[in-house]
Amino acid sequence: MTNDLNPDLPVTFTPNALKELLKLTQDLKLDDNHFLRVGIKGGGCAGFAFLLAFDKLEDTDKIYTYPEFSLIINKAHVMHVLGMEIDYEDSELNQGFVFQY
Repeated sequence: MTNDLNPDLPVTFTPNALKELLKLTQDLKLDDNHFLRVGIKGGGCAGFAFLLAFDKLEDTDKIYTYPEFSLIINKAHVMHVLGMEIDYEDSELNQGFVFQY
């Protein structure tokens, strides 16, 4: 999914990532109080690592509406993820979400 339809969306998802996220949403049987969160946390070689999880909305979050789901990002993290594409790899060597600029 690209931002062509809505350039205000900070993050894009590849078709593989969307497929896996929708599968996880169904498998986990999440209620309407859980959203997909993208953000950062301390650690990693750049001083932080990217975060992708299902979480509840907090006062410091901004909600972005995609056709498939709603995404939440802490307002302080938006500048760190702006323009990012999230993919999902499933190969013999790697399995998981990949964050790319």
